[in-house]
Amino acid sequence: MLQLQGVNSEYLSSVEGIRSPRVGMSFSEVPIQHRIAIVGDSFTFGLEVPYENTWGHQLEIALGPEWQVLNFGVDGYGVDQAFLRYQRDILAWRPDIVILGVIEDDFRRTMGVYGFLTSPGGLPFPKPRFVVRDYVLTLLNFPLPRPEFIFTRPFITELPFTEYDRSFQSAEWEWHSYLNAYAVRFLLSRFPRWPVLRPNIDDEAMKSVNGAIFHAFLGLSRAQGSIPIIVYFPARLDFASPQQGWTRVAREVFQTYGIPLLDMTNCVSQISPAERFAILHYSSVTNAAVAKCLRDAIEEASQR
Repeated sequence: MLQLQGVNSEYLSSVEGIRSPRVGMSFSEVPIQHRIAIVGDSFTFGLEVPYENTWGHQLEIALGPEWQVLNFGVDGYGVDQAFLRYQRDILAWRPDIVILGVIEDDFRRTMGVYGFLTSPGGLPFPKPRFVVRDYVLTLLNFPLPRPEFIFTRPFITELPFTEYDRSFQSAEWEWHSYLNAYAVRFLLSRFPRWPVLRPNIDDEAMKSVNGAIFHAFLGLSRAQGSIPIIVYFPARLDFASPQQGWTRVAREVFQTYGIPLLDMTNCVSQISPAERFAILHYSSVTNAAVAKCLRDAIEEASQR
């Protein structure tokens, strides 16, 4: 049971460890006919709005009293961790529908090994990393190294599998005598060197790993008797240029690997730019719009 203090006290969890309107409640004790599980990152969790205003809860209300929506979203998750949470925490619920929500940055997060590299300022712990070997999706670094092992390494280069972290550039961690000059340090920070993307972390690898995870999710959920729905949520950067839409890697993953997709870009675009985001995440108004669009898609999927 989680209850964060101060400004984040609106983020509460149930006894099952999923987002809830109050502490101590149990979703498993609620009699229900149909169940939806949603999993993904902070856009699925509903960061920056109260539970009652998240698109997950609004979707539950829109579908009616026969439906229950369970929110397994976690801030900072990539496609990989969302899939692992589905395997570990959602399968036993046997939901009628499972929704995997993603944003553009989730594809990059999938290629991380250490949280402090993938998301500077994040937790200083390792995370699972998938690779595709001989066309098989495989966990590279399991079991994960323990925190005490990480904290006692004198150099980051002594940590295992840094070469598989897309955010790790060895040149950034090497000391040279010219770095004694503050002017040089300023110039290097102001104009960083172009990153070198090795074959195991380049765009092709990122597309291959994320595509394989999506296929694994679709196959497993269908085998469990659930209807899988993959939803793309446009973030602020998707609206940063006159030509709105996702960047090349995300689009190519869905197109190249034939991933069925429910794109929320048009839905979110109906909300005025001033009302669209709370800060970095969807406002209550946008959450409500997303819930309505998803309700229509779910009712259509349920009738097939």
